[in-house]
Amino acid sequence: AAAPTPRTASVYVYWPPQQRVKGAPKVYCDGVLVAELQKGHFIALAVAGGTHAIKLSNAETFSFEPGKRYYLRASAEGFHRWAPFTVRLVDPAEAEAELREKSIAANDPGHTYTQQCGARPGGRR
Repeated sequence: AAAPTPRTASVYVYWPPQQRVKGAPKVYCDGVLVAELQKGHFIALAVAGGTHAIKLSNAETFSFEPGKRYYLRASAEGFHRWAPFTVRLVDPAEAEAELREKSIAANDPGHTYTQQCGARPGGRR
């Protein structure tokens, strides 16, 4: 049998170690809280194909193609307590090298609430 066509993209949101920045920014996908991202950690999401809003401080829209892998790198802009977080799309090779070099680990399960986004519109929140 032919392999089923993937319906989701694999999206990794990671926050490399940053000095002097505390806290765990809340990560939203399409308005749903998916995790509180810890410094030096990553989350993995299965995201339905199409355009989705990923939000840390401000919502940013990204387009995802099913079957592909995407890496979004979070960083705090500035050092004051309320510095906004931005996220940018990073080349997979660059992201994977950074994850390895900085030993970025999976986010604590207690701070990770769901691993899906946009897969079940109208589903439970």
